[in-house]
Amino acid sequence: MNPPRPRVSVIVATHNRPEALRVTLRSLVSQTMNAWECFVIGDGCDARTAAVCAELGDARIEYVDLPVRFGEQAGPNAVGHALARGEH
Repeated sequence: MNPPRPRVSVIVATHNRPEALRVTLRSLVSQTMNAWECFVIGDGCDARTAAVCAELGDARIEYVDLPVRFGEQAGPNAVGHALARGEH
């Protein structure tokens, strides 16, 4: 049986800004509407980004680090959009 489709897909493109990412993800986890999924797309990040995603321990947050840095937001956003399953 497949899990229910999330209502909202959140895509977060990032590059080595762990403190800003931590604030972003904590805010997302604190929302009252919980039918969401989140794809954090790292643009060639170091280990700090993966650590922030893991420390929240929320299975709705998936981290994907791109092997080659785009250097702009459109590439990571396109990757996240391709992974998204939400209605919105």
